[in-house]
Amino acid sequence: MNNIYLKDSYQNELQTTIIKSDGRFIVLQDNIFYPQSGGQPTDTGTLTNNDQTSKVIFAKKIDGKVSLQTDTESLKKDDSVTAKIDWDRRYKFMRYHTASHILASAIYQDTGALITGNQLDLDKSRIDLNLEEFNREQFYEYQDKANEIIKSNLSITTENLPYNEAMKIKSIFRLKGVLPPTLKEIRIVKVGDYDIQACGGTHVKETKEIGKLKIISMDNKGKNNRRVYFTLE
Repeated sequence: MNNIYLKDSYQNELQTTIIKSDGRFIVLQDNIFYPQSGGQPTDTGTLTNNDQTSKVIFAKKIDGKVSLQTDTESLKKDDSVTAKIDWDRRYKFMRYHTASHILASAIYQDTGALITGNQLDLDKSRIDLNLEEFNREQFYEYQDKANEIIKSNLSITTENLPYNEAMKIKSIFRLKGVLPPTLKEIRIVKVGDYDIQACGGTHVKETKEIGKLKIISMDNKGKNNRRVYFTLE
């Protein structure tokens, strides 16, 4: 199985073949659908075989392969299909995902706060942080720093590094309490020279695509647990 979204987040349509069919659940030889993971929701879209179209309503990685849940049972193994994702939905998540890296990095570089949770949505996103002191005014300074980085139009690049080489990069893992998986390679995402993190999500090519980041609320969720909601304009 070839997961194209890991190499090209912008490819939103392709011709491919079904390599497994189990009722409403489909596995494609070449896949552009992002499976729900790491706070980024699933892609949705369609699979078209001849003149019949099935909706893809959910994607999830199972045993290392992305399984697509459809709304029909008409698709069969070896069928040739045109796969198409809901591009507006995907692109919003790409913008929010890259924005979350930049905002989290602005906070981390000043405080060392690690991420304890995150969730992307279509109209807002949140980041949970392990942070002892909660200076709300300071967070607006992090917002301004993030927007400064966004305006500078840095390039976002991805790279797969050997496990041992990736582990030499300081603070490549920003999730508190989460150890890296034992993999031969680790995918990293770079925002220019500003930020580098291990990440399996989809991102924009340049920070100017994000727009303006605006913090809309901040919550104290308990001891050393702070939650920040932001939107993009």
